[in-house]
Amino acid sequence: MANSFRVEFYKSAKVLSYFVIGIFVLIVGCLAIEILFSLALLKFPDSTIELDDGSSTPIFYLLIGLVGIVELLARIAAVVLLLIWEYRAFSNLSPLKARNLEFSPGWAVGWWFIPFMNLVKPYRVMKELWRGSDPDLDPQNGLLSSSPEAPSSLGFWWGLFLISNIFGRFADKTPDNQITTVLPVVVVASCVAGIAAAAILISIVRDITKRQEERFARVNSLQLAGLVPPALGEP
Repeated sequence: MANSFRVEFYKSAKVLSYFVIGIFVLIVGCLAIEILFSLALLKFPDSTIELDDGSSTPIFYLLIGLVGIVELLARIAAVVLLLIWEYRAFSNLSPLKARNLEFSPGWAVGWWFIPFMNLVKPYRVMKELWRGSDPDLDPQNGLLSSSPEAPSSLGFWWGLFLISNIFGRFADKTPDNQITTVLPVVVVASCVAGIAAAAILISIVRDITKRQEERFARVNSLQLAGLVPPALGEP
């Protein structure tokens, strides 16, 4: 069943997209460092550091943990910024005259927090956001997109995102006696998938934002020609 939410004004998501891209670049940097430390942990498992309680721990394992703290904080910020951007971008679909939408801005964000449904729905939301932002619209066809199919990169992003999280869960549950053997391999797998997912997401956020800017200009030009009702910009 199609949603019928109404938002009066278009508000560019460009500035928000810069923050989203910036925080994911930081995450990519953290993941790359974790890969280097994981490979060092495999090669130099006997390099240890003495702790205050008299015990010792592999130094590269400790460094992975320290970088992981920075990455965790960056991920929290990334979630907040991505959802704010997604809400803004999805809200823009109304003044951009997108039609036959399955989701609303609230549910575009809300599906991320519903167990099991969050394995599928956020991906479908992003696909709809891509299609609804298409600047190549046809005024003779109810302003529907002339290219309704979303790119395959969205599927790769979502698959890599899930894979990265699965390996991350395995890494968290690695037994202590496998810290220098199994853990580095799992961390590298998680980080490689995470870097690829983040890189694709950066491209998706940038492209959707650009598509919305172009669609807004196109809708305004059609409005000036009297072919569609007014699309209102930022008040």
